[in-house]
Amino acid sequence: MATHSSTADAHGQHGKKEGHEQSAKSAGKILGLPKRLAFLGAGLSGGILLLALVCWWLFPGESTEAIHLANAVKLLEEGHFEEATELLQPLIESQFLDDEAPGRMAYAQGLLGYQEARNSEKEMELPRLASAIAFLRDAQSREPEIRKNPTWQNAMAQSLYRTGAIEEARPWLVQLSTIENSFQPQSVDTLCALDLSLVDINRVAPPAPAPAPEVHSSQPHAADAHSQEPHADSHDSHASEKSHSHEPAAAGHSKAHPPAAKTKPASDHGTGHGTGHSEKHSPNEPEGHGHSKHDGHSDSGGHGHSAGHGDDAAEAEPEEPPFIDPYASLPMLEGDLKRLANLLEGQKLSPEDRTMLLLRRADVLLALERTLEAEAAMQLARNSSTDPDGLAIQEARLAMAKRKFADAEKHLLPLTEGKRPNLRHVSTALYLLARCALEQSSAESALNEQLALRGQGMKRLRDLLVRFVGTEEAVVGMLDMADIHRLEGNTERAIELYIGAVRTIVRLEDYHNRWLSQTAFRDRLRNAWKLWVEGGKYAEALALAESLPPLFDRVETAELVANTTRAWAMTQQEEYDQLPESLKPPKLAQVRSRWKASARAWYQLAQTRKMNFRYPEDLWESSSDSIAAADYKSALERVDEYLATLPREMLATALVRKAGLMMDLDRLDEAIPILESVQQKFPSDPSSYKAQVRLAKAFTEKGDLFRAETQWRAILASETLTPEASEWNEALLKLGCLLVDRGILLRQEADKKGAKGNSPTPAQTVSVSSNASDLPGTYIPDAGIDSIRAVQIEASSRLTEFLARYPNDPSEVQAMYQLARSQREQARLIRNALKSPLAEAVKLRLAEQQKILDEQSLDNLVKLRDTLNKQANQTGLNTLHEAILANTAFDVGHQLFELRRDKDAIMAYNTAINRYRNNPQVLSAFLQMAEAYRRMGKPAEARSMLEQGRVILRQKQIPDSAFDNLGSSLTREEWELWLEKISQLGH
Repeated sequence: MATHSSTADAHGQHGKKEGHEQSAKSAGKILGLPKRLAFLGAGLSGGILLLALVCWWLFPGESTEAIHLANAVKLLEEGHFEEATELLQPLIESQFLDDEAPGRMAYAQGLLGYQEARNSEKEMELPRLASAIAFLRDAQSREPEIRKNPTWQNAMAQSLYRTGAIEEARPWLVQLSTIENSFQPQSVDTLCALDLSLVDINRVAPPAPAPAPEVHSSQPHAADAHSQEPHADSHDSHASEKSHSHEPAAAGHSKAHPPAAKTKPASDHGTGHGTGHSEKHSPNEPEGHGHSKHDGHSDSGGHGHSAGHGDDAAEAEPEEPPFIDPYASLPMLEGDLKRLANLLEGQKLSPEDRTMLLLRRADVLLALERTLEAEAAMQLARNSSTDPDGLAIQEARLAMAKRKFADAEKHLLPLTEGKRPNLRHVSTALYLLARCALEQSSAESALNEQLALRGQGMKRLRDLLVRFVGTEEAVVGMLDMADIHRLEGNTERAIELYIGAVRTIVRLEDYHNRWLSQTAFRDRLRNAWKLWVEGGKYAEALALAESLPPLFDRVETAELVANTTRAWAMTQQEEYDQLPESLKPPKLAQVRSRWKASARAWYQLAQTRKMNFRYPEDLWESSSDSIAAADYKSALERVDEYLATLPREMLATALVRKAGLMMDLDRLDEAIPILESVQQKFPSDPSSYKAQVRLAKAFTEKGDLFRAETQWRAILASETLTPEASEWNEALLKLGCLLVDRGILLRQEADKKGAKGNSPTPAQTVSVSSNASDLPGTYIPDAGIDSIRAVQIEASSRLTEFLARYPNDPSEVQAMYQLARSQREQARLIRNALKSPLAEAVKLRLAEQQKILDEQSLDNLVKLRDTLNKQANQTGLNTLHEAILANTAFDVGHQLFELRRDKDAIMAYNTAINRYRNNPQVLSAFLQMAEAYRRMGKPAEARSMLEQGRVILRQKQIPDSAFDNLGSSLTREEWELWLEKISQLGH
């Protein structure tokens, strides 16, 4: 058995071995071709694995960071900000950017920033909102489709609104208000608040004192600035030059009103309606003027003013007055009411949203002065109120609209006590409490109560400014305080508050304030400026005008500054003109300084609107003010710039002004060709007559009396000019004066030839002319006594005609004096004729004429002397009239001497000498008195007169400068020689 077993085992082992060998051989055969396929399959598997790795590397799946970012965005959109912040913080620190959604990270940061800003303190809110806007804009730029996301739209719209970019915010809010989503109630509420900020929802204001009547801006073509200066041309047809003297007087600008902007005055405390930021300049509206479009309605109108003040009025509700909509805001607010109505009726709202919208509806209705409907909306809000503080605010505003200020205060006072969840309600309550006090103050008749209420209002406003600086309520509170300080005369504090309110505006396009629209803000500041100008407080008005940007643009600001400086200069000019002549010289420099400042301001205005059609007019105004300041060089530069604009209508006028300025600068040779060209090129232009006037003066100054006379005669002979024309008036006077001087020159020339070279007497050489016509180069033809008398006779005729036509003319004094001189010269010519051999009858007739002329001259001189002395005692005399009075004082003595009224002559001479001891005519007076005493048989007195004259010369009581002018044709040394010669001749 064992053997069998072992054998069996051996066979078994052997069989097994053979089986394995056969299996291996079978396998080798079977796997011969399939083995290669196996290797190929393994290769394919490896390639697939490698391809998968490459795909994974090139197209990785969503990362953990991207998942966290997507989750964070979802949480932010659902309002779970704390969880979202935890997910976002690591991503922000690592500066993660999702390549699949490049705008998602910025979008998430924008949403987070907006939420943080809503929960921030006031000082951090705006910076965080600005940051949120930047992130949201970045998200939009990276991923434009994101702007279709309502959450992005809401965050952007609310952030823009809160930062003041209301023009950009409004389209987003309008779009959101039409879409039924969770943002719709808030969007409608914000849209209403935005629209209300453009139309001044608060118009309850203390009535201000009645504003002064509107005054008009001083625009080009007022009176010329140079009516009393020698040459510069007037650009007003009614202004004319009345004197060729170099009396330093300032300009003749229109003095009826100080210049002011053409805007209706706003009340001192009211805020008015507003047009908002989208209001543009009308193409036909002058720049720099107010944009007010209301037709005389005050900006301080209250809500429901017809409600009355008594209990009876409170019980019987009046009819609502028609809504006055001066700024076309009605359609906008009516649209808001429709949105509110649709939302309140057609959507399920949370109690909080319903209360918010009902209060806002009451807000809009109050702004539209629909008080009864507002009260109905308030009743619904009372029934479902979840915001008691907001409800209290609207209750107070409703009471204020009914002028029930005590009831309003009951609602408001609790809001200012203790800690409130919404600080905006506290600031609103403080401001409305202040307005209640100010309104009651203005309605109170008892002075003590009025002052107490005003003080209470000011205290509340100060509290508001301290606790809520930078808020909308604080800004309008600053304006209210500024108005009150201005009314009380505390101008420094008023200016500080006005400027502080303006400086709260960083960018004008971002400005919005629910209490004060941009237009109402502008109107109140313009009104303050206008009232200061009208009240003569020009320094304050100028300080305010210079601080108005950015609320006013550069052009408007420059125009207000120019109008202020012009008004200031005009007022000082008026005060200067009313001063006695003796007090004018010290004030002249100050007046001219004001005109210079005005000229600079108008030039700055011209530069700000260089491309504007009013640029030439501004240059003209600057030139006018420079003329008033006697700054002829600057005035000429402005006129040249004006001419460079190629004016059409005023080219001749500008050329005449340019020539006049050249004459003032002693550039006569350049001025004359310009004036001659105006006459040739513009014969029908009114300025051609002004050119003739200037041309005649230029010829006179050059000593060409013949050509000057030709010009004056041409003006008088003109068929188009009437005696009412200023040029005709002036030509008549100037021709008469010129003929007087020409006749004197002819007579002096004849005297010299008749004396055959003998020296003339001092009495002959003393010139009493007020005109500088005895100049080198004057052509004087040979003339006999009759022809010289003819010249003086015509002179007297012209001057007599002038006095008859223009009895109250400012040049009446000059005409009277020249007439007296002409009559005296005619008498002198007759005396010279009487020395010739004539028939006795002729001599008698001439002697009678001589006496009549001497007496006429004396009468005119005495009358003129008395008139000027009276004027000197009352108001003083200007330089020209003072010179005429001095000449008249000595001429009276001369005429009495000629009439051989020696005692009267000596008295007149003594009076003149005592008053004018520094005048060279004193010497001729002593000579004439010596001759009078000699004729009276008093040689000792005669010698005394001569000695006194010599003492005056030796002691130099008469300054050397007096001998350099035209008061005497002899020098000091010549006078000494002459007096010595007279003494030696036996006087």
